Amino acid sequence: MKSNLEAVLNGLKSYEEFTWHQIKTMTHDRGKTKNHSVKLEGLTKEAQNRLTQIKSDDIAEVFSLRFNNLFRVIGIRDGAVLYILWIDPDHKVCKTSH
Repeated sequence: MKSNLEAVLNGLKSYEEFTWHQIKTMTHDRGKTKNHSVKLEGLTKEAQNRLTQIKSDDIAEVFSLRFNNLFRVIGIRDGAVLYILWIDPDHKVCKTSH
């Protein structure tokens, strides 16, 4: 858990200097966007159920930040703030990569 927390903190720090537009248009080595919105139907059933449990299933999408090949942080974006819902070290919250 400590290494995941360190990865999250370091990953979030790496995005501090960027605007949301810059974050959304960053690409990885294959030219695909690293960070992007995910419609709720793109989440696993377990993740969708969790949103219902925490009374957040009325949103249209969540936002995924990519820290490395599999590691993601997923949250609800509200203006300049990302409210973190999941630390996803194995890319298992979303059904697909995009």
